[in-house]
Amino acid sequence: MKNLYVLLVFSFLFWTGCASTPVPKDSHLGVQIKIFHASYDQAWSATLKALKDYQLITTNKDAGQIETEFKTGTTQDHIAYFAAIDTRITKDMKWKLKVQVLQLKPEITRVSVEKFEYESSGFLESYEPKKSNLLLEKAMIYRIGRLIQIDQKISSLLTKPVLDLN
Repeated sequence: MKNLYVLLVFSFLFWTGCASTPVPKDSHLGVQIKIFHASYDQAWSATLKALKDYQLITTNKDAGQIETEFKTGTTQDHIAYFAAIDTRITKDMKWKLKVQVLQLKPEITRVSVEKFEYESSGFLESYEPKKSNLLLEKAMIYRIGRLIQIDQKISSLLTKPVLDLN
């Protein structure tokens, strides 16, 4: 009886130890990271300007975190074409962005953009996580970088001394 009990406990531990855990809905599916030669305030303001088309649900400057509301749309990547009825069917999708701004040194700041993308097969279907193609993340990083460059050029023009011709 005691051996049977030990065997049952051992087999239970063996089977539960080998079980895999499901991937959470907000898993790490797409991240782009870039380090900018800019102050934290410059990177923060450029990030907010780059995200002007998004509704922001979290903006915490002290923690350096920004999170957007979900945007919705339809996919163009996975269009099913039915030749018999001459119809194209698109899938519903939604995505949100999480941005982290981190000051590494006084004039060096790291910005990371992460996209959480979900796709639904049909009207009554639930949204399933989808791996990002990283295009939006790269575009956001590029836009943030350009806004930082523009801000730095403007501030350098404003701080240059004016030559006195008299």
